[in-house]
Amino acid sequence: RDNLATVECREAVHAAYTERVDAAHERMVWAHRGMSTYYRNPRGRIVVNSPFRNVDYFDWTREANLDDYLTQARAAAGRGQSPE
Repeated sequence: RDNLATVECREAVHAAYTERVDAAHERMVWAHRGMSTYYRNPRGRIVVNSPFRNVDYFDWTREANLDDYLTQARAAAGRGQSPE
């Protein structure tokens, strides 16, 4: 509806989300240092499971806040020209 060509998440927004995910994972069993699980990547970060309930994640993401993104409008090519 906004005729956008590109949408890129702002770095600060991405970093805040990553911190939120990591903090939530720290309270869950698969993040415990004694656990051996495929959820953890070689650097020790949980990358497979979301720590959030589906209903909450849906509520947070069902409508994008475009202030959280760098956007670029689609080019106005062809406007005002008659079709061939």
